Amino acid sequence: MFKKTARILSECIDDIKLGKCSVENCISKYPYMQSSLRPLLEVAFRIQTLQDIEPSSDYKNRARHQLMKQIYNGIEALIKRPPSGYLNKIKPLPARRKIVAARLKMAALFIIVIFAISTMGTGTIYASQDSLPGDMLYPVKLITEKVELLTVRDSVSRVELYLKWTDKRVGEIKDLADRKNADKVDIAVYGYSEALNIAMENLEIDEAAELVALATTRQLAVLEEVFEKVPEQSQSAIKIAIEASKKGHEAAIWALKKDKGENIVPGKTSIPEYVPDRAKNKVDNTSIEEGKDLSESAQEAMDEAEEKAGENEDIKEKDDFIDSLPVPENVKEIIKGILR
Repeated sequence: MFKKTARILSECIDDIKLGKCSVENCISKYPYMQSSLRPLLEVAFRIQTLQDIEPSSDYKNRARHQLMKQIYNGIEALIKRPPSGYLNKIKPLPARRKIVAARLKMAALFIIVIFAISTMGTGTIYASQDSLPGDMLYPVKLITEKVELLTVRDSVSRVELYLKWTDKRVGEIKDLADRKNADKVDIAVYGYSEALNIAMENLEIDEAAELVALATTRQLAVLEEVFEKVPEQSQSAIKIAIEASKKGHEAAIWALKKDKGENIVPGKTSIPEYVPDRAKNKVDNTSIEEGKDLSESAQEAMDEAEEKAGENEDIKEKDDFIDSLPVPENVKEIIKGILR
């Protein structure tokens, strides 16, 4: 049942976005599913239209100018060529053993939670956007982000979406530091590294490489500022994010230079010149091995939850399916109560 509903939902979203039919036309094709299909479609497109806070055009123009000046005007801080296969194999943190890439499988995984969100209403979705790691609504925030993937149709748009999530994770890291709640920073750092890693899968596309370079440029400056605020026990997690951002920036600049046929001088890095020297020194001189331990338990939990979801994608009982979702126990109980 879940698999069939996910397939129909995916087909309807495709047809509506391509202008082949309206929501009502799609629902009329499946009258026996009207009560379930309508709220799913409404939530999917409601999530898609949530407003994002965009940088001003002046900021984007300045950032683009700085980046292109760095690439094309003969700066001395040229970068070293990454190792063979580096561009598509960046792993700032231990890679998840299994990534749910199929859109149908993703839809099946989140379909019950979408039902819950549709019951909660738009207010819950909007409220979740301001939540932080550790908050009750934070899983709702992450799930609504994943649902956005159903509407992405090309590689550059996919990169933009994942980079939007990296900006959100950096914002969460900063907010946690400002609120003196740094013990949850490692959750946001893991999400940042994971999203950046996926965004870097298309660096052979100039536009995608430029987007990654711009994003990591501004993120490095923020992460350096945060590093000075958090307690010592949380700094190792921030170092992981700084290292991931640095590697992403280097790989993106290298991809752009390579495409333009420019010479590569080994042994130097491409950390932007307007990032504070303290950030460059910390990235260059600090080992991050101790910080990786912070994410190992989260990594194992996510792997286990993902494998369980894959094994149970065809189960019929709602409670069993909800138990397989990678969300805290208290959130599972809330969802069960809503759906009963």
